[in-house]
Amino acid sequence: MLVKRIDGDGFTGIETVGGLNPQLMVGQRVIVHSRESVNGVIVPWKRGHPVPELHEILIDVGMPVDDVRSAVEIGDVVMFAQDLSLLHENVYTGRNFDDRIGIYCLLDAMANVGQTSVDTYAASTVQEELGVRGMPAAAFAIEPGVGVALDGSAMGGAHIAEHESTCEMGRG
Repeated sequence: MLVKRIDGDGFTGIETVGGLNPQLMVGQRVIVHSRESVNGVIVPWKRGHPVPELHEILIDVGMPVDDVRSAVEIGDVVMFAQDLSLLHENVYTGRNFDDRIGIYCLLDAMANVGQTSVDTYAASTVQEELGVRGMPAAAFAIEPGVGVALDGSAMGGAHIAEHESTCEMGRG
């Protein structure tokens, strides 16, 4: 999402990038990425009124209008604030968790590799869902003799179809 306008009450209107469902957005916490991060919330609509169109969705950052205008700019990126959360014991959930856990594993492996007789590189690449665009660029630049790819995946369970899962929770 992007900041499209700031109205006279200090509410921020958005422009969406990609598909979003307005029914699922109400009350969601967001972060406006400006010079400094600004926390906000998607404003609920009045009961009995139809669900607003995406261009009618507003964000409240809890500031007077003049403060909003100095802290937020048209075109600033807005993202849902989805913190890492503990579900139960050692089970966590979070936004982009598969990518983030992959980077953690990569950094941990690099920290523990020790001295080697060969050059060792690590790369965190992008857009694997869109045709693996980042990894080939890194591979061509580095020209490794051997490469290892790390990625997370949805685990299987009661509500996941067997063909959609590549692993079972707790089995590595």
